[in-house]
Amino acid sequence: MMSRPWHVPVDAVDQISLVPFVLHAYRGTQRFEGWATGFVWVCQDVGVLVSNWHVFSHRNQETKTCIRGDGGTPDRLIAIMPFSERGSEPARLEIPILDDGEEPLWSTHPALGSDADIAAIAIDKPPAGIHVQPVNVIPQLPLTRTAGGFAHVIGFPFERDRYGLPIWKLASFASEPMLAPVRQPYLLVDTASRPGMSGSPVFQREFGTVTTRDGRNGMVNNGQGACEFVGIYSGRLRTSNDSEVQLGKVWHAQLVEETAHNAA
Repeated sequence: MMSRPWHVPVDAVDQISLVPFVLHAYRGTQRFEGWATGFVWVCQDVGVLVSNWHVFSHRNQETKTCIRGDGGTPDRLIAIMPFSERGSEPARLEIPILDDGEEPLWSTHPALGSDADIAAIAIDKPPAGIHVQPVNVIPQLPLTRTAGGFAHVIGFPFERDRYGLPIWKLASFASEPMLAPVRQPYLLVDTASRPGMSGSPVFQREFGTVTTRDGRNGMVNNGQGACEFVGIYSGRLRTSNDSEVQLGKVWHAQLVEETAHNAA
């Protein structure tokens, strides 16, 4: 019998809206405050859940200190995955992230480790009918990126609505995109976001005439345009006043791919 594929058929919903889903962190039966966003990367038919390192560890990625005052860290994540019938209650996929010795079951980037705010863990295929699209099965083009150009952070600032569809938050490239991942592992984007968007996939989307990084030009007639996965969002740069500068980090797609393969 053929195994159930990870990707889902295209319907009226934008393919990119099918990529992210809500994550809850638990310790035993205790649900931690807040939520985050995650998505799936497929490595040779193995589904890998990807989110931020700080979502898995519940530690500040820069200082490595616990986010909770009591020092608590999660032992599992619950992925809230919607069915294609959006009026149905979503599936809750339980994902253990610590072994019996309290050691992480998840993986970090093979070279940067926790210095990159990315973590991943191989997961079981969800039940039939789940409407989740792995980020790397969507057709993509190597679109030209420029400082000041636009991208979208796609996640759940308000957890999930009754249909389980994400919010598309507009962002602009606030640093020269060519710096990542060669000079620094992340891009800076100018956007106002909420904590629940940690772990959100970031996509560039273009319509009409497009130019690719390999010098090609052409018209895109697809109603959903041309797109490219940019990376994973991990939240705003810390300042003394959140209203001063609203710059966020997007860890480069190449690092996401390398982390996912490290976990598969």
